[in-house]
Amino acid sequence: MTGNAQQEGVTRRRWLRWVGTLALAGSMVLGTAAPTDALANPNRPVRYAPPTGPSAQANQGKATLELVVVRADKSGKVDPALKELARQLSGMGLTGFSTVSQQALKLGKGQSDTVPAGAGYKLKTELVSHDGEKARVRVQILKGSESRVDTTVRLQKGKAFTVKGPKVKDGGAMVYLITYR
Repeated sequence: MTGNAQQEGVTRRRWLRWVGTLALAGSMVLGTAAPTDALANPNRPVRYAPPTGPSAQANQGKATLELVVVRADKSGKVDPALKELARQLSGMGLTGFSTVSQQALKLGKGQSDTVPAGAGYKLKTELVSHDGEKARVRVQILKGSESRVDTTVRLQKGKAFTVKGPKVKDGGAMVYLITYR
């Protein structure tokens, strides 16, 4: 944009702002509008306008899955971020939980992503379907290219689903928490 064109744009915006301010002030002075009408009419319902533009179109039809990779053992030490889930995780006979990694994935129907899952494994998730409250996700635990676990689960929005993974040294195991957001 050249200097003159940019200057014209700034001048035009200032002029439009000034005209709008004068129109608003004039309607207030003449008594045709109350000050609250200028900002929002409390008797008029507010309607949600979905976001538009490239970013809204890119995320349309996508679901967010949060994956937390946890190393569980019998140490009794619990990562503060996992305090709320400690009771759910302790059902596996393990008492110590530490976060290895945490990732959020945005997936469309039929899309998949693979993340490191600790102890030489990978966790592959594929979004099968989703709506506002539930998602169906195919979960695979891979060792190299070999699938050790292959299942499809139904996730409730906002609730963590636990998948116990492979055993590790010290009598512990890897645990994967998957949440549909």
